[in-house]
Amino acid sequence: MYLEEDLDRQPVDAPTTRPRSPGRPLDPVLTDRLRERAATLLIERGSAGLTANLLAAHTRAGKAGIYRRWPDMRALEAELMERAELLPRPDTDTPPPLAVRALAESWTQPPTRSAQVAAALLGRASLDPTLRRALHGHLHDDLDAWWTGLGGVPAEDATVLHLARALLVAHWVSGPLDREVTATFVHLALRALEDRGRVTGVAADPSR
Repeated sequence: MYLEEDLDRQPVDAPTTRPRSPGRPLDPVLTDRLRERAATLLIERGSAGLTANLLAAHTRAGKAGIYRRWPDMRALEAELMERAELLPRPDTDTPPPLAVRALAESWTQPPTRSAQVAAALLGRASLDPTLRRALHGHLHDDLDAWWTGLGGVPAEDATVLHLARALLVAHWVSGPLDREVTATFVHLALRALEDRGRVTGVAADPSR
């Protein structure tokens, strides 16, 4: 069967400035397959285990097809980090107490595939500016948007958001968290929202 990536096989360590070659439109099915397998390799082997040779072998694709999509493996890692779904989308229809509890409950469950990818890339994010920006987008921009959607004020609720970021990363790296730990976040978050008039009765009933 014809494979676009079989046209021109290239060495693994292609330069990051390598231009993408024109030609046939990229096959979206193959692109998704490459992303999925790359995520699996990251989860199973870490960043060092994601190479063009290995990805090509595991997908029966040529390296030229990989390099037509990403100039190097670091660009692919950054895309996987950017596409990771690590937080609930802001939802104004969900009552704030339920949204807060749902996030906290997710931390008591096994990490999702996206969370496992994020965990595999955490170490490199401190050295790679592109990865660091993508990680910052999740831990700051996305979290701030989620909190704002509940009626919180990120600039004034730094303690709540700092704890949320710490628990997010701990969950990615260590797996399910103890409910006593997540309960602290729930209580702080609901107290902050109570101060903004978004929920009531938290001080009198900590279980809310």
